[in-house]
Amino acid sequence: MRVRERHGQDAVLRCPHCGERLAVPPAGELGDTHPTERPQAAAGSSGPAQTRTCGLCGWHNAAGDAVCEGCGTELATGAPPPVAGFRPWRVDPRLLWALGALVVLGTLAFGAELLLRVGADRRAVARGRAHLAAGRLAEAERSFREALAYRADNAAAWTGLGQVLLLRGESEQARRAAEQALAHERDRDPAALEILRGRLRMLRGEFAEAARSFERALRATGPRLEPSLLHWLAEALDRAHQDAAALVRYEEALASCADAAEAPHSRLRLALLLLRRGRLERAGELLEQIEPGAVPEADLLAVRGELLQRRGRTAEAADAYTRAAALRPEDPWLSYRAARARLALGQHQAALQALAAALALEPHNAEFLHLRGEALEAAGQPAAAREAYLAALAAEPARALTHLRLGLLAARAGQLSQARHELEAAVELDPTLLEARLQLAEVYRQSGALHLAAAALRVAAQLEPLRPEVHYQLAEVLRAMGEAAQAIAQLEEVVRLDPGSLPARRLLAELYAERGEPEAAASHQRAVVRLAPEDDAARLVLARLLLEADRHEAAIEVLHELLDRTPDNPEAKALLDRAQQQRFLGR
Repeated sequence: MRVRERHGQDAVLRCPHCGERLAVPPAGELGDTHPTERPQAAAGSSGPAQTRTCGLCGWHNAAGDAVCEGCGTELATGAPPPVAGFRPWRVDPRLLWALGALVVLGTLAFGAELLLRVGADRRAVARGRAHLAAGRLAEAERSFREALAYRADNAAAWTGLGQVLLLRGESEQARRAAEQALAHERDRDPAALEILRGRLRMLRGEFAEAARSFERALRATGPRLEPSLLHWLAEALDRAHQDAAALVRYEEALASCADAAEAPHSRLRLALLLLRRGRLERAGELLEQIEPGAVPEADLLAVRGELLQRRGRTAEAADAYTRAAALRPEDPWLSYRAARARLALGQHQAALQALAAALALEPHNAEFLHLRGEALEAAGQPAAAREAYLAALAAEPARALTHLRLGLLAARAGQLSQARHELEAAVELDPTLLEARLQLAEVYRQSGALHLAAAALRVAAQLEPLRPEVHYQLAEVLRAMGEAAQAIAQLEEVVRLDPGSLPARRLLAELYAERGEPEAAASHQRAVVRLAPEDDAARLVLARLLLEADRHEAAIEVLHELLDRTPDNPEAKALLDRAQQQRFLGR
């Protein structure tokens, strides 16, 4: 609000708020030469002016207006309005429209950006998963990092990024990504996170823990989340030495996800598990299904060699192992398997050469040293074999098989005390080692400790009741101890398990004859003749037993058969005369 003060003829216009003097031309000047009229006159306009600008506030008024619409100043005189009639400045409607349009456009732009950003991280995660499933690791990583750029607490994006890093071999970075995923609750995918944790644990060798992670992921969503999940679970169980569970999971994985990237590896591992259970046909079928190049050729040759060896094709197995060792010379176990197959073929020098390659990589491996001892022993070098066995025991003292081999070496050399010491150590380390018990019983017998021998053999018979040789050896010891009845019982068990056991039949015939039971003795002796038709002495024994049993006709028949084979056999002729006389006398 402005106030005019008059001092005589002069008029002073002051601001009512601050009191500053406003420079306003005299009224006459304003009426005669208005600033808005001068330019029009100078321009020589022929028509009336369209607007009239207020000299105080600059409002553009219509040409016929007497009072400024903006501030109420009299346009003709420049006099301000009275205080009571003051009105605030008016805003140009066009400016309002412009400001309104800017507000609307700004609101639309902000809303569009907001709509675009809402859910952008989830869409990026979905794209990343699609790329990951297709094996496009670079695109998957880019999508997951884009999701994290939208929102750094997206656990699903961290999980996906960890999977990509794991596939690229960056296990430490993958571990950090997994920790970030665990740190954020929002958008966490429990199944995917368990898969990532399981695979990280596989890299660290924590196979049992990895299997548990995969089991939890499988229970959460099943294999639809990750087709390879069943394969990973089976491998974790396999490496954790849970063979039965691994076998089931491998079969399940191949049935449901036969085209997964891990399927060839699963077929190879399953074939090996089946070989250990003697299922050779199924193992062979699985090996045939593996395409060339789908698994490392050295691994395929190694398992194929195992199959060939179990089928009795040892020479082909040895060739397969040798080729595998040539493809992967840094793996000493392939050379070891080749050496084992060569030794089974009697190729001692080839076995020693293969073992030299294995020992060059692992010079203190007890199993390699033990096999070297066997090869040297087979090559007729017992002293060198003993040194190899002692080196194996130095590397691993609790090796029952090595003590057994040392005991056998000592027994062959006649060192019964040393043999007994080594064999007792073998039995103590492995009470189920049957061969050690049998050899120890033999050492006891040779040393005259028959009761110890019988005790050792009785334990062996309990451990392996279906092994005929155990019962036969026990029968020999019992006979030496004078316990014929028990010896016969053991021998009868032998012929029950193995009716074609020639030694058992001979010993039974002898024992029954000693007990005065010629009929039973003749029954077993007849089996001896049947099993050994070229044994003329056995026919003579059978004829004598038949005569003792008063079976003259049968004895004569046996003797005629013997004389047909050896007409000049004097014992047979004499026995035939005796049999004929007894028949004639009716005895």
